[in-house]
Amino acid sequence: MSNRELAGNPPPIFDGNRDKTEAFLLYFRIYYELNKDAPEMRSPYKRVLLALTYVRGRNGYGWVNDWVEEQFTALTNKLADETENAAADEQLWTGFVAFKGAFTSTTEQCDALVKLNALKMEGGG
Repeated sequence: MSNRELAGNPPPIFDGNRDKTEAFLLYFRIYYELNKDAPEMRSPYKRVLLALTYVRGRNGYGWVNDWVEEQFTALTNKLADETENAAADEQLWTGFVAFKGAFTSTTEQCDALVKLNALKMEGGG
């Protein structure tokens, strides 16, 4: 089954913009739920590979491509070192979803506080 045969809209390409990390994961989870019976989604190995196809660095985020290459290499090495059943191990997917740690803003709470403090009341007296 090719990607074109999966139902719904695939998630937008994630380019490394930390503000879009949660949205990317949400849209991929929706895409997964809609297609969870497809071979690409039933296999955690193939699911990670599919998700990696939607992660591409650009616009100053070229390091994202390095991250994708590291993930791909680690994934294929893990399978080469493990048994046949390794591709079905849900830990492969759990490990990928941990990518939030690599792409979530480490200053998110601080940024929100700065924005909150910058608000000024208008009108009133």
